[in-house]
Amino acid sequence: SDQVGDIVVNFLRDNGVCPDYVYRQPDTKSHISLAFLNDQNDARYQFYKDHASVQLTQEFPDVQPGDVVLFGSFFAINPVLRHYTRALLTAAHDAGAILYYDINFRKSHIKDIPDTLSNLEENMRLATVVRGSTEDFGYLYGEPDPRQVYLHHIRALCPRFICTDGARPVSVFFPNPAADNS
Repeated sequence: SDQVGDIVVNFLRDNGVCPDYVYRQPDTKSHISLAFLNDQNDARYQFYKDHASVQLTQEFPDVQPGDVVLFGSFFAINPVLRHYTRALLTAAHDAGAILYYDINFRKSHIKDIPDTLSNLEENMRLATVVRGSTEDFGYLYGEPDPRQVYLHHIRALCPRFICTDGARPVSVFFPNPAADNS
């Protein structure tokens, strides 16, 4: 319920997105994540967060078949919030929604991998499409090569995968019905 929240809600409304399920909490600052791109499209991030009084008490929207649910970052795997995110993602998956999982895993969370990897993998199983960067997978698996990441870590959980690599070409993997390999 701050000025940043007003900007977000107005932006959504101005672009035809219903903001009815944006959770606005009084006396809490909006979290802000800024990405600064260099000439190679590599990002450097700054985060502004106020965790002191954050609580999730809002009900989930009624997700319909064909709705798109975009989710990601540490929020989607945070053990403290997992019961909320699992409930929403499972309901959306079961309803036939399109789930787009943008992993967006940062170096600052490497220490959390043992406590969050099962949540990340569950998210991939529920997702229609998994998207990540070579940087994400370098942190997660020590393996930034998109094809190897797909074959060893993603394909068995989600057959559709998009991997970005800064200014280099985007890699896209999906099931090939004409062959056993993708």
